[in-house]
Amino acid sequence: MKIVGAVAEFNPFHKGHMYFINAIRSELSPDGIVCIMSGDFTQRGFPAVCDKWARAKAALACGCDLVVELPTVFCLSSASDFAYGGIKILRSLGITVIAFGSETGESDELRKLASLDMTDSPAVKEAMAKGLSYPRALAEALGKDPGPNDILALEYIRQAEGLGIHAVKRSGLSHHASASYIRENMGQIEDFVPEEAFFELSASKFWDEDAEKRLFEMIRYALMMKPSYELAEIMNISEGLENALKKAVDGAKSIDDIIQGAKSKRYTYARISR
Repeated sequence: MKIVGAVAEFNPFHKGHMYFINAIRSELSPDGIVCIMSGDFTQRGFPAVCDKWARAKAALACGCDLVVELPTVFCLSSASDFAYGGIKILRSLGITVIAFGSETGESDELRKLASLDMTDSPAVKEAMAKGLSYPRALAEALGKDPGPNDILALEYIRQAEGLGIHAVKRSGLSHHASASYIRENMGQIEDFVPEEAFFELSASKFWDEDAEKRLFEMIRYALMMKPSYELAEIMNISEGLENALKKAVDGAKSIDDIIQGAKSKRYTYARISR
């Protein structure tokens, strides 16, 4: 039996995701598709647009055969840890072929790039000093121009040693089909998601401005009440970030105010968000 695995967020499940699932079916002819999906929080560092149950039901209604939750500790981490957690779960399920979206769709080329070890390269070190991840720094040092999906694909490939990989070339759908655009235009969600997904998603309460305000108050309270040494015990808070957060919360009116206030060359926006 041939089962293909993938790691995704489906935040929310849109027509581009449907294309991805259908491409796996047509290109690999699997007996089943298993997706590892982030739960209530995503790799961006923010809550998902709606609850994980609705997003999982939408994925199942649109072609996935099994959806397994990626633990929050991996969701709220770097791209390499995100990929590590997803691929580790797929391995534990006996999955031997991993599929992922890609701007290039070139599995062999991506595998060659992922196999390079240039951690000691001055160009790579310089790029990483700017806050870039290793795959993005590597691509920059080599003069490549990969898209965000290719960057994440390199992380999947690095974690999937010994497994089969398959890059699904993105369909070229306009930005109106992207998850980020949909998140900014939730009132028009019916235009961007498959009918089966809309049925499941519409039954869930969407993340909105009021919910973000409530989350901000909780984060603000925690940052103000917890001493710096307790904040420093949280994963990925190091190198004095706890002090930057304590300082940034003073006078902040939103989550973004805190992030922007703590952001620096050392602390990237994405890291602070997570």
